[in-house]
Amino acid sequence: MRANPGGQIAPKDVIGRDKLVVRIWQALDRQSVVLTAARRMGKTSIAKKMIAEAGETVLPVYHDLAKLRSPIEFVETIYHDIESFLTTRRKAAKRAHGLIAALSGSEVKGIKLPSVIAPHWKSLLQNLVEDLSEHRDELVIFFWDEMPMMLENIKQDHGEKSAMEVLDTLRSLRQMFPAMRMVYTGSIGLHHVVTSLKRSGYANAPTNDMKIIDVPPLAPVDAEHLASLLLEGESIQVADKQKVAATIARSTDNVPFYIQHVVDRLKEWEV
Repeated sequence: MRANPGGQIAPKDVIGRDKLVVRIWQALDRQSVVLTAARRMGKTSIAKKMIAEAGETVLPVYHDLAKLRSPIEFVETIYHDIESFLTTRRKAAKRAHGLIAALSGSEVKGIKLPSVIAPHWKSLLQNLVEDLSEHRDELVIFFWDEMPMMLENIKQDHGEKSAMEVLDTLRSLRQMFPAMRMVYTGSIGLHHVVTSLKRSGYANAPTNDMKIIDVPPLAPVDAEHLASLLLEGESIQVADKQKVAATIARSTDNVPFYIQHVVDRLKEWEV
């Protein structure tokens, strides 16, 4: 295994997270999930590992939402995800298409939705989920990375009310469609965004129906194993590989991102 600090980690190279992944899957059998942790703890890698290992009874949909800045951009993302899935089954999002045609007077052409749709994003989102629910047999799980960042962007560009409406609409959809799950992850922390909204008068609890699961550092034995694999993969010559691996794990508090960085730096020093 090669060091890849800050890069995309292949699902097979995600070390020491098997028990946590099982726990998340068990939670998703019952409800949606919020993955919480400090930055660089590996939330995205865990989500992608789950998607890669999902069985035939699960339809996982992943998106990084960090660059989205409006509710309609968010719905547009979901629209294209659902359209792609339905197309593989030779189906169509009839309710959504009907709403778009009624509001804009024409069918959707191209990637962007007509601007006239923007004020009706909540209705379009509900229609999309209804279309998906009608034509799927699997458990649908939306993995939405950087959800807090998107909400912060929406708050900045469109005000607190719009960000609140996104959270409340998603909670409502979870109640309406019990065969659908959502997984929220994000580096700035959803609770920080919600706390900020509450200071502006937001009184709801938008995730009280979701399981909060913390992503901790690796267990020491797993952190040492990761460090050892990276030392070997980078062909770094040391007198006692296990002792060096244990030192790396301990000095980085068993955080995989920092283990990657330390081994990468050791490789640079060798050169």
